[in-house]
Amino acid sequence: MLSFTLALLASAGFSAAAAPPRDRLDHDHCTATAVDCAATADGGCIAATSADGSPLDFRMVHVPPKTYGPGEKRAVYKQFQNYPRIVDASRAPSYAPVSPDQKPSVPIGYIDMPEGTTYGYWDAAYGVMNEAGLSMGESSCSGRLSSVPKGDGPDGSGALFWVGELSDIALEVCSTARCAIQTMGKLAEEHGFYGSVGVKEAGEALTIADGTEVWVFHILADDTAEGAVWAAERVPKGHATIVPNVFVIRDIDPTDGDNFMFSDNIFDIALRLGWWDGEGLLDFAATYSVFLSSPPRSILTLLLASNGTIYPFSVEPDEPVTIDFMKRLYRDHMEGTAYDLTDHVVAGGPFKTPNRYAGGRAEATFQRGAWERAISLYRTMYSYICVTYKDYNVIYFAPMTPHASVYIPIIVKHDQTVKSIPALENAWQGEFSTKSLWWASEAVSNVMDLKYMYMINDVRKAQYEIEHQVDVMMSTKTPDEIETEMDGFGDYVTEKWLNLHYTLLGKYQNGYSDWGYTKVGYGPSTEWLRAAGFQDFDATPEQFAALRHRYTETQKEADEIRNSALGA
Repeated sequence: MLSFTLALLASAGFSAAAAPPRDRLDHDHCTATAVDCAATADGGCIAATSADGSPLDFRMVHVPPKTYGPGEKRAVYKQFQNYPRIVDASRAPSYAPVSPDQKPSVPIGYIDMPEGTTYGYWDAAYGVMNEAGLSMGESSCSGRLSSVPKGDGPDGSGALFWVGELSDIALEVCSTARCAIQTMGKLAEEHGFYGSVGVKEAGEALTIADGTEVWVFHILADDTAEGAVWAAERVPKGHATIVPNVFVIRDIDPTDGDNFMFSDNIFDIALRLGWWDGEGLLDFAATYSVFLSSPPRSILTLLLASNGTIYPFSVEPDEPVTIDFMKRLYRDHMEGTAYDLTDHVVAGGPFKTPNRYAGGRAEATFQRGAWERAISLYRTMYSYICVTYKDYNVIYFAPMTPHASVYIPIIVKHDQTVKSIPALENAWQGEFSTKSLWWASEAVSNVMDLKYMYMINDVRKAQYEIEHQVDVMMSTKTPDEIETEMDGFGDYVTEKWLNLHYTLLGKYQNGYSDWGYTKVGYGPSTEWLRAAGFQDFDATPEQFAALRHRYTETQKEADEIRNSALGA
């Protein structure tokens, strides 16, 4: 399955030569993936993502169903992803203010809602999955058109929707991927869409899965700044794909309604702006996106043994995709490839941490430079894998960076009984909490940097023990039984993970493995010592030899004196 990952990473749809002409590259974004039902080992459809920005409100919140009467409207809030992202108890009990300092969020607009009752769903920085099994992964993308939130433009102009509110509304009213795409597209065309003003994140992408189909949805502002351009392509049967912060949909076939959907203005705007000559099929990524980031290289290689230099929209994996594989994918640092971040002589330090922290102002002292981008990052706030089956649905959710966290399941169904998971809701970066699985994983992540090449083995063992326990439960119990057992599972895992942090501190204390009655020194590798100049200590070889000789002779003398005194 190693081939599946580089194939997925390559699916961004560009050749290597299409890399951006920039002196320094920075990546603060998310990695979304999707796997068609026929490509998975158990027949489940998958939409997954990692959220890679900080600071972020990373709470996992259940939004209950809501009944709308005739003429009732729904509030639309401005994008805000720091804590608290929304303060509105009518949206969800968990969004109620928890202190006088948390003032109610102020809507920037309202939309009409159809009469009836919405679906309940789980919400994070973006909509995750609803009780019908409709699920989404998200990745911000480069885009050539941008807008601002309504009210931020001249005379109150601007766009009403960002991708978070669009995804939430789709989960509230839809049970299929096609409905979600059409709903989000229509709302954005009518009321406007905004991402970032900067082209690096002006666009957005969602991977969308239901129990039958898997789609990729792209959207950005239009050239009026009060509308939207969007396109969607169905992931072929038996295929998988990735969206690594760049649009991946290539040629749009306007005659193929089974596999493509798009906004009415998609061709006119491209013609008007001179981005397309009207000949042949419109290449959406080449027309509306800017550049390719690096992660597709790694994922697509894991998916597919052989791939060309032009990355495809999707690939057919060499082997059926498992949940275990998806977890490994999101924990990936390009291990075993030429870009392996855990095998760099210098950059990872003496114990080969894969983390490459942002250099801040120091990066400006270089004319050019960049680090390879892993999927599992030090600033990943959470990742999840949504799986829709015929009879039930599940979210595997891991707070904080995947390689230092553990995936716990959330059963999602119509008669939801578990509507709050305290270990996933008790989460704010401004205050440490022993009740938060995010903080427990954050503690493990940070301590791992001290001796990553050794500690990763302890962490993987702990991950396996908990996740194997979950796997057994998922394969032997009914969804109702699993949901009952999961009620306090988050608290159990949080305690285990905090204890793992303390265990790592104790086991690898003071530069050693010093646990119980044993002490083993774990020094740096030969390669790192050489690169760090260990051999360049300010002394000649003759001086070192003389010192060693002096120690040897002194030891002999001390032994003779001791043995003589003891009568040996």
